[in-house]
Amino acid sequence: MSLHNIDGTAICQEQTFTVTGLVVGDAVFVNPPSPTQLSPGAGRTMLATARVSAANTLALGFCNPSAVAASTVPSGTYTIFSIRTSAGG
Repeated sequence: MSLHNIDGTAICQEQTFTVTGLVVGDAVFVNPPSPTQLSPGAGRTMLATARVSAANTLALGFCNPSAVAASTVPSGTYTIFSIRTSAGG
């Protein structure tokens, strides 16, 4: 995954990544490589959403609650767990 930082003017930004085998409707759970900061403050980011936006595509929403300064999205290995629901195909 190639992650982008969140600038100081954006509250939340969604980034997409190729994850082979995902199907729209799958439930996904993502564990980031390091804890994300949940308290507001400059440079703090939190992983807010995870969804399958298209076949083989994972969309992660990262938020900068302070929107004061640019924040760094944690880099490293993200562990992804998906559950195929009946609606997922």
